[in-house]
Amino acid sequence: MREKMDSIEYLILIPCWYWTIAFIFGVFYSFRGIVEKMIMIANNQLYLSNQIETWQKVVIIYIQEVILKFLITISSFIAFYVACEIFPSPNQIDSVSPGKAVILIFLFVWGIIGICGYLSFFITRGKIPGIK
Repeated sequence: MREKMDSIEYLILIPCWYWTIAFIFGVFYSFRGIVEKMIMIANNQLYLSNQIETWQKVVIIYIQEVILKFLITISSFIAFYVACEIFPSPNQIDSVSPGKAVILIFLFVWGIIGICGYLSFFITRGKIPGIK
Protein backbone atom coordinates (compact mmCIF):
# COMPACT_ATOMS: atom_id res chain seq x y z
CA MET A 1 0.00 0.00 0.00
CA ARG A 2 1.24 3.49 -0.83
CA GLU A 3 2.00 6.25 1.64
CA LYS A 4 -0.54 9.01 2.17
CA MET A 5 -1.14 11.17 -0.89
CA ASP A 6 -3.19 14.20 -1.75
CA SER A 7 -6.30 13.84 -3.91
CA ILE A 8 -4.56 15.47 -6.86
CA GLU A 9 -1.70 12.98 -6.64
CA TYR A 10 -4.20 10.12 -6.97
CA LEU A 11 -5.63 11.73 -10.10
CA ILE A 12 -2.17 12.25 -11.59
CA LEU A 13 -1.26 8.61 -11.00
CA ILE A 14 -4.29 7.30 -12.89
CA PRO A 15 -3.02 5.80 -16.16
CA CYS A 16 -3.82 7.51 -19.46
CA TRP A 17 -5.59 4.43 -20.82
CA TYR A 18 -7.93 4.52 -17.79
CA TRP A 19 -8.80 8.19 -18.46
CA THR A 20 -9.40 7.33 -22.12
CA ILE A 21 -11.84 4.56 -21.24
CA ALA A 22 -13.58 6.82 -18.70
CA PHE A 23 -13.91 9.58 -21.31
CA ILE A 24 -15.33 7.18 -23.92
CA PHE A 25 -17.89 5.84 -21.43
CA GLY A 26 -18.74 9.39 -20.35
CA VAL A 27 -19.40 10.51 -23.92
CA PHE A 28 -21.39 7.34 -24.64
CA TYR A 29 -23.64 7.75 -21.59
CA SER A 30 -24.08 11.46 -22.37
CA PHE A 31 -25.38 10.72 -25.85
CA ARG A 32 -27.43 7.84 -24.51
CA GLY A 33 -29.07 10.26 -22.06
CA ILE A 34 -29.95 12.63 -24.90
CA VAL A 35 -31.52 9.81 -26.91
CA GLU A 36 -33.50 8.67 -23.85
CA LYS A 37 -34.85 12.19 -23.35
CA MET A 38 -35.73 12.48 -27.05
CA ILE A 39 -37.67 9.21 -26.86
CA MET A 40 -39.45 10.35 -23.70
CA ILE A 41 -40.42 13.62 -25.39
CA ALA A 42 -41.65 11.76 -28.48
CA ASN A 43 -43.76 9.42 -26.32
CA ASN A 44 -45.09 12.37 -24.27
CA GLN A 45 -43.68 10.83 -21.09
CA LEU A 46 -41.74 14.01 -20.42
CA TYR A 47 -44.01 17.02 -20.07
CA LEU A 48 -43.13 19.68 -22.58
CA SER A 49 -45.41 22.01 -24.42
CA ASN A 50 -45.55 21.62 -28.19
CA GLN A 51 -44.73 25.32 -28.42
CA ILE A 52 -41.18 24.81 -27.13
CA GLU A 53 -38.61 25.18 -29.85
CA THR A 54 -35.65 22.87 -30.40
CA TRP A 55 -33.06 25.27 -29.01
CA GLN A 56 -35.14 25.62 -25.86
CA LYS A 57 -35.19 21.82 -25.46
CA VAL A 58 -31.42 21.82 -25.84
CA VAL A 59 -30.99 24.46 -23.15
CA ILE A 60 -33.59 23.03 -20.76
CA ILE A 61 -32.92 19.30 -21.09
CA TYR A 62 -30.04 18.15 -23.24
CA ILE A 63 -27.14 20.24 -21.88
CA GLN A 64 -28.04 19.29 -18.31
CA GLU A 65 -28.31 15.63 -19.28
CA VAL A 66 -24.87 15.62 -20.94
CA ILE A 67 -23.19 17.31 -17.97
CA LEU A 68 -24.91 15.04 -15.42
CA LYS A 69 -24.16 11.79 -17.23
CA PHE A 70 -20.58 12.73 -18.08
CA LEU A 71 -19.65 13.88 -14.57
CA ILE A 72 -21.29 10.89 -12.92
CA THR A 73 -19.47 8.49 -15.23
CA ILE A 74 -16.08 10.13 -14.65
CA SER A 75 -16.67 10.21 -10.87
CA SER A 76 -17.59 6.53 -10.98
CA PHE A 77 -14.34 5.63 -12.71
CA ILE A 78 -12.40 7.68 -10.16
CA ALA A 79 -14.28 6.06 -7.25
CA PHE A 80 -13.60 2.59 -8.62
CA TYR A 81 -9.91 3.40 -9.11
CA VAL A 82 -9.55 4.80 -5.58
CA ALA A 83 -11.32 1.73 -4.14
CA CYS A 84 -8.89 -0.53 -5.97
CA GLU A 85 -5.93 1.55 -4.78
CA ILE A 86 -6.83 1.56 -1.08
CA PHE A 87 -8.00 -2.05 -0.96
CA PRO A 88 -5.38 -4.12 0.83
CA SER A 89 -4.06 -7.35 -0.58
CA PRO A 90 -6.21 -10.43 0.17
CA ASN A 91 -3.78 -11.64 2.84
CA GLN A 92 -4.25 -8.33 4.77
CA ILE A 93 -8.06 -8.38 4.70
CA ASP A 94 -8.23 -9.00 8.46
CA SER A 95 -6.54 -5.66 9.17
CA VAL A 96 -9.27 -3.57 7.48
CA SER A 97 -11.02 -1.29 9.98
CA PRO A 98 -14.83 -0.95 9.91
CA GLY A 99 -14.60 2.66 8.70
CA LYS A 100 -12.30 1.73 5.84
CA ALA A 101 -14.59 -1.18 4.96
CA VAL A 102 -17.59 1.16 4.71
CA ILE A 103 -15.66 3.55 2.48
CA LEU A 104 -14.47 0.69 0.27
CA ILE A 105 -18.00 -0.66 -0.10
CA PHE A 106 -19.36 2.82 -0.90
CA LEU A 107 -16.64 3.50 -3.50
CA PHE A 108 -17.04 0.07 -5.07
CA VAL A 109 -20.85 0.36 -5.31
CA TRP A 110 -20.60 3.96 -6.61
CA GLY A 111 -18.06 2.85 -9.21
CA ILE A 112 -19.89 -0.24 -10.43
CA ILE A 113 -23.34 1.36 -10.62
CA GLY A 114 -21.89 4.45 -12.32
CA ILE A 115 -19.77 2.55 -14.83
CA CYS A 116 -22.84 0.48 -15.75
CA GLY A 117 -24.74 3.73 -16.44
CA TYR A 118 -27.38 3.49 -13.73
CA LEU A 119 -26.04 5.91 -11.14
CA SER A 120 -27.85 8.93 -12.57
CA PHE A 121 -31.16 7.02 -12.36
CA PHE A 122 -30.32 5.95 -8.83
CA ILE A 123 -29.51 9.51 -7.75
CA THR A 124 -32.49 11.20 -9.43
CA ARG A 125 -35.13 8.54 -8.74
CA GLY A 126 -33.78 6.73 -5.68
CA LYS A 127 -33.82 3.32 -7.35
CA ILE A 128 -32.22 1.38 -10.16
CA PRO A 129 -34.49 0.95 -13.24
CA GLY A 130 -36.22 -2.41 -13.36
CA ILE A 131 -36.12 -2.95 -9.59
CA LYS A 132 -39.44 -2.42 -7.84
